[in-house]
Amino acid sequence: MKNLKLALAGLMVVSFAACSSSDPKADNATVVTKTITGTHTNETFTAGILNKKINKGIINIDSNTKNTKEIKITPDGGKEVDYSIAMEAKDAGVVKNEGTINLKGSHKVGMVALNGGEAVNNGTIDLTGAEYSIGMYADGKNSRIINNKKILLRAQDIAAKGGEDLTGDNELGKDKSGNIGMKAINHGRIINKGEIIFQ
Repeated sequence: MKNLKLALAGLMVVSFAACSSSDPKADNATVVTKTITGTHTNETFTAGILNKKINKGIINIDSNTKNTKEIKITPDGGKEVDYSIAMEAKDAGVVKNEGTINLKGSHKVGMVALNGGEAVNNGTIDLTGAEYSIGMYADGKNSRIINNKKILLRAQDIAAKGGEDLTGDNELGKDKSGNIGMKAINHGRIINKGEIIFQ
């Protein structure tokens, strides 16, 4: 199966194709194989009600990307802000990144898990061109974010290597530009089996 891989400023590029798996949550899996220019419907990147979406290509979220899905997040000590989302899982849905998510600009989120959703990173989430952004974010009981590979942040902190399993209000990895590798609130769960690397 061929996957389109393309990275252009201001474009959101994803790779999807039909998929089968022994994972019971993968029965309705979809793998993206088309290029989206930002005028897409938000549901393209959202998995809910026990379905799954998988990225095997490249997703770019930057200041030029318009009409992406947004979530309201309150940074520490700040006021509520709209964050643009690359992939979202909610209501027992699952999203997986097996390619690359590049975040640039401010207030972006690579992967979000809400209301019992699960977001899994088996690829790379790159925040080295971002500020005040989050690699993976979980909100709510039974919401899980799982990093099995790499989350890249800017320099000036201690790198986190696998083994962390945290439930509740927690953050894992924060760089000099206010970027956070993984963040959970309201009994969300962080599982880091991969690496959070500061470059």
